Amino acid sequence: MRKNRQNILFLTLFSTFILFILFISGCTSQNEALKNEVETSLKQESNFSNVTFSGNTKLHLQLPSNESNPFYSLLQSFSQNGQLSWDGKIVDDSIEISALFESNQSSLNVPIIITNDKLFFSIPSINPENEFFEADKNELLKNTDLNYEQSMYTQFLLELVKITDAKMFKDKSVESKEELEEQKIIEIEVSQQNLMLVVKEFLIAEMKEIIPNDIHTNLEATLNSYLSLENTDSEETQSSVITFVMNANGEITDQDLKLNLMDQALTIHHQMISNLNSDSKIKTPEKTLPLFDFFTYLNELEQLPQFTFEPGIFIPESHYIDQSPEQKIMTLINNNLKAINEKNKDQFFSTFSSEKNAEKGWELIQNKIYRFIQVEDLQFKNKSGNSFNVGILYESLDETNPDQKPLMSGFTFTINKVDSEWKIQKMK
Repeated sequence: MRKNRQNILFLTLFSTFILFILFISGCTSQNEALKNEVETSLKQESNFSNVTFSGNTKLHLQLPSNESNPFYSLLQSFSQNGQLSWDGKIVDDSIEISALFESNQSSLNVPIIITNDKLFFSIPSINPENEFFEADKNELLKNTDLNYEQSMYTQFLLELVKITDAKMFKDKSVESKEELEEQKIIEIEVSQQNLMLVVKEFLIAEMKEIIPNDIHTNLEATLNSYLSLENTDSEETQSSVITFVMNANGEITDQDLKLNLMDQALTIHHQMISNLNSDSKIKTPEKTLPLFDFFTYLNELEQLPQFTFEPGIFIPESHYIDQSPEQKIMTLINNNLKAINEKNKDQFFSTFSSEKNAEKGWELIQNKIYRFIQVEDLQFKNKSGNSFNVGILYESLDETNPDQKPLMSGFTFTINKVDSEWKIQKMK
């Protein structure tokens, strides 16, 4: 009985890891051609190598209750109202990830290394530095159709592309930018309905063997309930956007995902496929412990540090060229977000091109405190037109009820140029 419970606990943890790896890694005849181009490029991807990636997501999974086990209770807390952020790389056939789980009650940083046949993970509150728990990945997946996460990720994107109408494909190439010469940018808008169908009928179905039955049933029920709602494709429902950048050979070199899951989980993720230095290797841990030892130390996880909401700007540092349009726009956005946190009305209004829209924006941000965590990559925005939109991801608390759990949502800034100066036209 104890062994079965341990297996369920580990499979739950492992399936959670697989879920976010899958999500992070990845009309007219012209629209049909764009769709065919993306499908062809994805089908040609035999595997990913030399990839760096990072991202954030809001978790909202209703897992069965098990108050008798502290680790399961912790995992349940993360899955229901937690945030997951990650960064890592893929070199050859190995994946290295640093994942940070955060909830109101706890935070947990988990380094992960995945090879062809092994899964290694380390929990700082348990493992000394450079020590990892080790599991046989092939044994865990022996009853599934999953070969490896990289091809699964590509297949997930392919299913989304196939189900999406060709009219939702747009050519966003910018001919005037030297760094994008001979490259094509294709943007795809994916409806909530289609995204949920692919998650349910492909992703969840494919992982049925590694997700415990009670969790699998609960996930299916949650998705079915959402899909039955009449407003899944209403104007109020946010669509998801996937952007591909292809080189002259038709190979996908960049992928940008903004996935809005059931109006509650927002993933803003940019993945760049590029050649890393030849000395960039992923080392297999030398100090390992058998998986059995992981369950021996479960009770120690009750001592995890308390996670408290901290307002401010926690956006990863951008690496745009000084004085470039991207850097100037990023400075504008940072000035606006700083004004929001400091409740500086004059500075806030100075970032807008319209006083009327600034007043509307000022009313929008009242009575909340914010923790800004991500801004869409500006490199792929078409800045040659009249205006363009930029997404900003944040967590917020109501000032009148600071003890509540933070909510994750996002602003959309419409940026335009006024007298050679970038300004915010409006926000919503």
